[in-house]
Formats: sequence, C-alpha cells, structure tokens
Amino acid sequence: MYGLGLEFWSRLFVILGIALLLISLFNALMRKVLNVKRRKFFSYNHVNDRHKKLDWFIRIGFIGMVILSYPFTLQPYSNWFLQPWFLIFVFFIASETVRAIMEYKYAKNRRDYLYTLSSLLFVTVLLTILFSTQFFGFID
Repeated sequence: MYGLGLEFWSRLFVILGIALLLISLFNALMRKVLNVKRRKFFSYNHVNDRHKKLDWFIRIGFIGMVILSYPFTLQPYSNWFLQPWFLIFVFFIASETVRAIMEYKYAKNRRDYLYTLSSLLFVTVLLTILFSTQFFGFID
C-alpha cells in the first residue's frame, strides 16, 4: 500500500487532539488566574500601530526566510535550522515575544503580557517534549 496508512492518521489526530486540549485547558486556567479577557482565535488583535508594523515585518521576514531556505532543504544533508518546521517554531516565538513586549509597555491590563509569556512557555515546552519523544512513540 502506498502513502500513509489509517493507523498513522488516527494516531496523529489523537496526539494533536490531546495537545490542543492541553493548550486550551492551560489557557483557560491562566485566564482565570490572571483575570485576562479571552482573545479571538487566529485574529490580528494588535496592541497599537507599532505592534502591527512589527508583526507584519516579522511575518514578511518569515516568508522570505522560507523562500530563501527552500533550495537548501532539498539537499540530502540540509541544516536543521533551515527546515520549515524550525522556521515556524522561531516565527511563533518571535511573534509572541513581540506581543508580550508590546502588552507590557502599552496594554491597558498589565497582566496581559504574563498570560502571553506563560502561554508561549507552555506551548514551547509541550512542542519540545512532543518532538523530542517522537510524539511519545506514537509516530514512527
């Protein structure tokens, strides 16, 4: 049989479902502890105009990095820091760090940046654990 089997996809969806559940539970807990409003899912809620410009600078730079690193990823022994999964990870960390800094400086609720940093730390640790254990041995 060609391609990935049904077993792979079922394991992948279970692991992703558990990870999304853990992230949403952690975020709900931190919102209650820090008394922070819930953010819209996948929205551009910038703190101010400067944050909007920095965020778009990071996004365009990320797209440029992915395009420029593409020829290097085709080589058999490519550098790991040029792989798309690593670039996405760096993009996520950079984007959320800029958000936390802007919330610390300019947000009305001073605890917003703590929520952003705690969420960033939790997701980073969770993804590092999942990738380093190969999704707890579920993905071969």
